Amino acid sequence: LEVATKSDAQLKNRVDGADGVLEMISPENLATNAPTLTQPLALVEEDASVATDIQAALEDLENIGNERAGIEELMRKTKSEDDILSKLMAQSGESLDALFAKEISKYDEAKNCVMVNISKQSDALCKLR
Repeated sequence: LEVATKSDAQLKNRVDGADGVLEMISPENLATNAPTLTQPLALVEEDASVATDIQAALEDLENIGNERAGIEELMRKTKSEDDILSKLMAQSGESLDALFAKEISKYDEAKNCVMVNISKQSDALCKLR
């Protein structure tokens, strides 16, 4: 009960100390200081083209995101099918560098897709600027 009383007193002091802030949000003060709507409320032709450009860029970004999901799936599939251990065990005295280069080359398609996706994303974001 004592803790609750102290908490109530602290809250009361904080509210009392915020009188200036609370006065700023009075209905009269808000009515006089709030921004007012001015003409033109409808899109003018120039604004409409900007809105269309922004919408197209956002659709491009959404498509790029969908492509990225496909790339992620390709990488998961490649990773799950990747079994180098059996190939290492079968290797006898041959160069491991060649084996590793061949195995890593499996990921080249995914790497290229990621690079293209990043480039597309950069272009789409530049359109939004």
